[in-house]
Amino acid sequence: MFARTTGTLGTPLTIALAALVASISVNVFTFLSLSRQQVMCEPTADLDDSHYSYVGSDHPARLPIYLPPVQLAIEDTMLFGLSDTEAWPTWRSTDYFPVANGFVRLGPQGRAFGISMFHQMHCLQMIRGAVLDNQRANSHTRHCFNLMRQAILCAADTTLDPLDKVDDNSNVGADGVGVVHQCKDWEKVYQYVIENQGLEIWNQTSTKAPAPASPMMSMPPM
Repeated sequence: MFARTTGTLGTPLTIALAALVASISVNVFTFLSLSRQQVMCEPTADLDDSHYSYVGSDHPARLPIYLPPVQLAIEDTMLFGLSDTEAWPTWRSTDYFPVANGFVRLGPQGRAFGISMFHQMHCLQMIRGAVLDNQRANSHTRHCFNLMRQAILCAADTTLDPLDKVDDNSNVGADGVGVVHQCKDWEKVYQYVIENQGLEIWNQTSTKAPAPASPMMSMPPM
């Protein structure tokens, strides 16, 4: 049963007030929606790290740098081979810097940190080396397999790979070549490390470049 409507609801003043309330409601909803979109699009990294002491756990969780989105089309490149001679320096270049592998010094005292991206690159090289040497998995190799597995889960890349490839045995599958992925601008990470390792704090410590064939991702001493 519905309540009986009185005639007062149809007066011009009532209609005007109702329209005003509706207009305000729509504008508030639109503003909140746009604000939410703006927050979602703004960088979430703590770019200003000046309030951190870099002592103990008082440091940002990530490198204080904004990485804009970029696209990457997967290539079946021959540059990063498995056992050819040219592959060694190419793979080594992924995490090698003149002062130290992808490490940075942050904060007032120049505290040393590794960067996960370069740790993962290092692990790929360790796994590649184990395959070439026909090694049985040691603790370092097992660590690298687990680290890469969890890094892949963390990224959770849901880009779709079409099943449009057929091998010599008529098996249908996907190789991902040509598929475009949405990524973070990794080149800015390389540039950040290069600039960081040019800071005076590195000259105030005993540093030297690690040997290219170093099996461990180690940091020069302070």
